[in-house]
Amino acid sequence: MSVSETGVVDVVVMANHEGATELVIFDQLPWKIDEGDHLIALQDKFNAYLGYVQCGQLYEEFPTTKGRKLILRINGLYPPSPNGEKFLAAIRPVARQLDIDLVFDLTTPDKRPPGFTPQEF
Repeated sequence: MSVSETGVVDVVVMANHEGATELVIFDQLPWKIDEGDHLIALQDKFNAYLGYVQCGQLYEEFPTTKGRKLILRINGLYPPSPNGEKFLAAIRPVARQLDIDLVFDLTTPDKRPPGFTPQEF
């Protein structure tokens, strides 16, 4: 699963260490090429996640998540470009309107799967 698969929720962590529910997006795309396509894919994925929460599907599939704090975590392999940073800043208040915290985590080398080497373009 990845940011490119916009109709799929990558991961739901029903209770993290704080007891919150995390919805996780895996963003494996580099920002140095096709930045516009990357932004569109990320926007589509973000909108799909918001819809998943708004329509109640999250709570139907995972009833124990109801009433918990929600976090939408984007795990990126690459740091956002300046336009990526602007995009994240623009969507953060949209998520907050639904009482969802938006977090971007850069997947540092120590968190990557063994043998994984990201490609620089």
